[in-house]
Amino acid sequence: QKLKGTGTLATLRPLSEEERAILLKAYSDDRGGLANTYPRSNAVKRIRLTLLSPASDEFRSAIDQYCQRKIIKGVPSLGWDLSSLYLMEQKHGETTKYVLAKDPLDVENHAVYLQLTALVDSYIASLASSDTFPNDAATVHPPSTLLWAWYLRVILYEQSSQHAQGIALINKCIEHTPTAVDFYELKSRLLEKGGDVQQSADVIDAGRDLDHQDRYINNQATRTLLRAGRMEEARKRISLFTRHEGNPEQNLYDMQCSWYELEVADCYRRKGELGRSLRKYMAVIKHYQDFHEDQFDFHMYCIRKVTLRSYCKMLNFEDELWGLPHYGQAAEETIKIHLQMADHPSLMKNEDEK
Repeated sequence: QKLKGTGTLATLRPLSEEERAILLKAYSDDRGGLANTYPRSNAVKRIRLTLLSPASDEFRSAIDQYCQRKIIKGVPSLGWDLSSLYLMEQKHGETTKYVLAKDPLDVENHAVYLQLTALVDSYIASLASSDTFPNDAATVHPPSTLLWAWYLRVILYEQSSQHAQGIALINKCIEHTPTAVDFYELKSRLLEKGGDVQQSADVIDAGRDLDHQDRYINNQATRTLLRAGRMEEARKRISLFTRHEGNPEQNLYDMQCSWYELEVADCYRRKGELGRSLRKYMAVIKHYQDFHEDQFDFHMYCIRKVTLRSYCKMLNFEDELWGLPHYGQAAEETIKIHLQMADHPSLMKNEDEK
C-alpha cells in the first residue's frame, strides 16, 4: 500500500510493543536517532506522533510542543494535519487495520480529539489572560498567537460537526483580523455544512474580494455560488482566470476543467434543466475518453524519449482511469437522467420546448 505524507507502519495497523520500541528509538533524539541527525526536520517530529500511544504522557507532551510551534507560526493546515491521528481499529478477517475516524460522533469521542480540545482550550484561556502558553509563563506571544489558537479550535469544532460554536468563534477571528482569507473560507465551509448555502456563498465571495489574484479562493467562490444556484455570478468569477477573448465556457471545456463542468451540471439538474445538465456530464465523460485515446500517442513519445518513469506513471493512471471520482460522478448522473427521462417521457417534451 502506498503511503501518503507522514503515513507510517503505525498508521496502517496496531504495533507490538517491540515494534513500537524499535521505531521510537530510530526517531529519538538520542545519538544516532533521526531527531538528533535532523533536528530541524518537521517530518521526523510529525512521524514520531504516530508512533506514540495516545494514552501516554509522552504523547501529550509531544503533541503539546508540536501544536504550540505551529500555532506560533500561524499554520492554517494544523487542524487537518492532526486529524490523521484519529485512527480506529477495524477487523479484516484475522488481521486488524487502522482506518480514519470520519463520523463526527467517532471523532468527538476519540482519545486524540479529546486531548487536542483540552489542550487548545487551555491555550486560549492562558493566551487570553496573559499572552503566554500554560507551561511557559516566561515567553510573551503576540496577539496573532491567540488568533491561530482560535482558528485551530474552530477546525476542531468543524471536525465534530459543532457548526454553531464554530461560526461564533470564527466570527471573533474575522473581527480580530478582517483581511485573512482563510477565515472567510472556513466560515463559508461551516455555513454550507450547516445548510445555509446562500450565506456561505456570500461569505466566500467576500473573502475572494480581499485577493483577486488568488486562483484557489476564486475557484472556491465559483463552486459555492454554483451550489447556491447563482449561475451568472459563478460564470463571472471563473471567467476572471480564463482567456478574456471568446466564450469562457469553451475555454474551460478546452482546458478539460472537469470540476467546474460537474458543478454546472449539478446546478442545472437541481433547477430541472435536464438537457443542459446532461450535456455537461457528457462533456466530462468525453474528457476521459480523450485521456484514454491520447495514451497511444504517449506510448511512442515515451519510447522515443526514454522517459520510462513517466511512462510507468501513465500506465498506472490509465489502469485507474475509469474508477476516478469525476468520471464516476458524471457517469452515475448521466445514467440517472436517462432513467428519469425514460420513466417520465413528459420531461423530454419539456426539454424540446426549451
